[in-house]
Amino acid sequence: MTSDKTTTDKSSKVSTILLPVFVPSVLVIALMVIGTMSNPERAGALFADVLAYITTTFGWFYMLAVAIFLLFIVSVACSSWGNIKLGPDHAEPEYSFFAWFAMLFSAGYGIALLFFAINNKPLVFLSILCTSPYRGNVESVIDGSFCCRYHAIPFNKVPV
Repeated sequence: MTSDKTTTDKSSKVSTILLPVFVPSVLVIALMVIGTMSNPERAGALFADVLAYITTTFGWFYMLAVAIFLLFIVSVACSSWGNIKLGPDHAEPEYSFFAWFAMLFSAGYGIALLFFAINNKPLVFLSILCTSPYRGNVESVIDGSFCCRYHAIPFNKVPV
């Protein structure tokens, strides 16, 4: 009588973790966590200094990268490459163009709502309330916080 069980291949038991990548990553993460937990005040000051250095030194690079990315996406969409069909030539789209547009549009707004509704409002509120000439004027802070919603809209909608 033959067994229905198949023999396992030895190659299937070999780990897919690349040790030259995994071990240094775990060490760096562990050292950062241990260092941050052992002295949170000093780590907070260090992280604040690193953030300030990166934003003042490389802020222009971020703006340039976003502009180049936006130009690249628009140029690909407007060129003949924008008409390349993904999938087999005989395949029909599973969803209509309107359905794809609606899904991407709602996903972009979902991301923006999650970020701006949770993170940006308190930060804008506190930064204006604590550091601006309108210190203590809550109405001006609430009115001024509405300007922070619209700059991310084009980047969420470009892939459509």
